Amino acid sequence: MPWKGVTVSEQRQRFLEDYQSNYYSIAELAERFGISRRTAHKWINRYKQHGQAGYQELSRRPYTCPWQTDRAIVKELVKLRKAHRHWGPRKLLNLIHRRDPERRLPSISTAARILAREGLIKPKRQYRRADYPDALCALLLYFTSASRFTARGCFVPSLPTRRGMVGISRIGFNSVHCSRSLFR
Repeated sequence: MPWKGVTVSEQRQRFLEDYQSNYYSIAELAERFGISRRTAHKWINRYKQHGQAGYQELSRRPYTCPWQTDRAIVKELVKLRKAHRHWGPRKLLNLIHRRDPERRLPSISTAARILAREGLIKPKRQYRRADYPDALCALLLYFTSASRFTARGCFVPSLPTRRGMVGISRIGFNSVHCSRSLFR
């Protein structure tokens, strides 16, 4: 439906007023309002069933969710967690399974999400990762002590051996370009 600065419920109301006047056919109304004939029939049937309330948009939320965890299992899981504060979802599910082996239980990750949603699990502490550019900087600075700089601002590292300095170019690197951030 092309946007014309009116709400959907106003558009439906105008459509249904024109439909009730019996001046246009449903196909003509659908073309005039920029909707399909199937949508036009849907609006007409909704108006016949609900009256004025049929103008409003209906909820698109599903009535049921077949893979949703049973509320009885959720309640039992929460109750057990409150009784045993230090038990995790795996141990709690094992206890429920021992009590009733025929019952279908959620996965461990689902049980953990249920407990977190109820506020019964604290989030794990976030650790900072190593700063890799600084680790790389230390490695490059180690090689700079035994290297020579070129005129282009890069250096050619060398490895110490018994005979003296052997360039890394023998390993396959001709030069290593560095930025100013390596030398703080």
